[in-house]
Amino acid sequence: MIKESINIATSLSNKNLAYIIFIIILSVFFESFGFAMIVPLMESMLNSKSSSPIGGFIENLFGYFGVQATIINISILFALIIITKNFLVVYREYLRSNFAYDIQVNATNEIMDSYFNMPFGKFIKNKHGEMLNNAITETANCSTGILMLLQLITGIITVPLFILLLFLGSPAITFIMIFGTGFIYFFARKFLNSYSQDVGNKEIEFNQNISSEVSENISAMRHIRVLGIKNILIEHLFSKLKVLKNILVKWAVISVSPSPISESILVIAMVFYFIFVSINYGQDYFLEILPVISMMIVVAFKTMTQLSALLKSKMAIERFLPAMRLVNTILNSKSEKEVCKNHRVDFNYIDGDIIFNDVIFSYDNKKNHINNVSLTIARNKTTVLMGFSGSGKSTIIDLLLRLYIPNSGNIYCGDLDINEIDLKSWRSKIGYVSQDVFLFHATIEDNIRMADTEIPPSQVKKIAKMIGLDEFIMNLPDGYKTVVGDRGAMLSGGQRQRISIARALINSPDILILDEATSALDQETAADINKNIFSLMNNKTVFVVSHKKDVLKYADIIIDIDNGKLINN
Repeated sequence: MIKESINIATSLSNKNLAYIIFIIILSVFFESFGFAMIVPLMESMLNSKSSSPIGGFIENLFGYFGVQATIINISILFALIIITKNFLVVYREYLRSNFAYDIQVNATNEIMDSYFNMPFGKFIKNKHGEMLNNAITETANCSTGILMLLQLITGIITVPLFILLLFLGSPAITFIMIFGTGFIYFFARKFLNSYSQDVGNKEIEFNQNISSEVSENISAMRHIRVLGIKNILIEHLFSKLKVLKNILVKWAVISVSPSPISESILVIAMVFYFIFVSINYGQDYFLEILPVISMMIVVAFKTMTQLSALLKSKMAIERFLPAMRLVNTILNSKSEKEVCKNHRVDFNYIDGDIIFNDVIFSYDNKKNHINNVSLTIARNKTTVLMGFSGSGKSTIIDLLLRLYIPNSGNIYCGDLDINEIDLKSWRSKIGYVSQDVFLFHATIEDNIRMADTEIPPSQVKKIAKMIGLDEFIMNLPDGYKTVVGDRGAMLSGGQRQRISIARALINSPDILILDEATSALDQETAADINKNIFSLMNNKTVFVVSHKKDVLKYADIIIDIDNGKLINN
């Protein structure tokens, strides 16, 4: 488990884990040395005639450097050690936290990048809530697991040094502590390991399901309210949250239990030791061993705290190990990407007709949704593709946008297969307006220039005027700085559509694609928008997909499609 966790940590981060472990060792050494200094310091203060092994070692250390072990010198050394230790502890925490949270930041970023580059057909098959959970919740859990791993490593280094100090003070108490904690660990180990991993797996499952439900409910808010099913959905979500809560509460109680048990064993051992010394040596003997006893009490409680933290850290790693595995698998899997066969750098503009040549495409490799389609989208002409819902119109656009690649056949731009053109370069030459308008929760200005934030406000205003949007925007209290709300909820359908058209035209695309762009609008608004678009795109390449005949008056070429086949060109 520890080895697997370390392998995952080193796989997910390019930072030097060995250096962090070195600083941990150094900080633990100074911490142990600081506790050891308690003995000679108190012996010096009490003017003790006998010297303990620890006190003798410190005195010899002073003698080696030719310095007398006075209370002043011992106090100065004690202060320097504690200050150094505290600096190293803070630095250690910085390194541990930076290592763990850096993994979270990079993992979230890389997972989102993989979503952006994932083939579109594969992307739409995934639950959005599950993908959201993997990118945010599971990366956070992975980071916490790695932080627990570093704490476990700290404990593994700390405990042996503390036990050595205790052994030098009293072998008897040390053996009792080791026996007691070893007994607890031996019987708890198997149960806690399997239990913690089971909790981790269940947590991932519930988090993914809950995230999916919340995401779906937010997206369907309008329909939920209209259907009056709010209480049903809340009850369903609450039942899952309650089960998850019970799982995590139980884990929290079990994971913290070793600490009070260990502490109780320590106190009982010390009480028996005090009784034994009092009966056999008398109470005056305590004065002689007070420096050692003082050190042992402090170190013993610190040791038990570390031992409890060790067990808790191990349980936490077992719990978060499924999340660590999941994130590592996602980031290291050779996922398919939207790439082209050959990246060309010489593609600057669309300078010819776009030709579909015997194109066949299927979403499921069973039924052909596009069957031997050959058509031409003429340069500087308006081509209208007509057809009813499900006829294959949107599939033609998806292939043109390269969201999908044909199963057979080719799509050419001039003499180039478009799948051999650099993908980013190809899409930068296309303006796309769909029926399903998506606006970001940002200002109108930012939504229009989303693809290029360097575009000046004057150019945004210019394009808005051209499509009849400027007057409406200027009548808003904040003008172009008006925030449109989630998905543009603060605006009407026509206003959202005009903004999406402005966004498509702002970079002067070589080709404008209109996918049922006005089908959801009333006749008057649709006519007004079409008039603005086609006046702006006069003598430019426009490809229109529609089932409404009102756009035919703008067409140079009309193509009919039905059931994936062209029936008229």
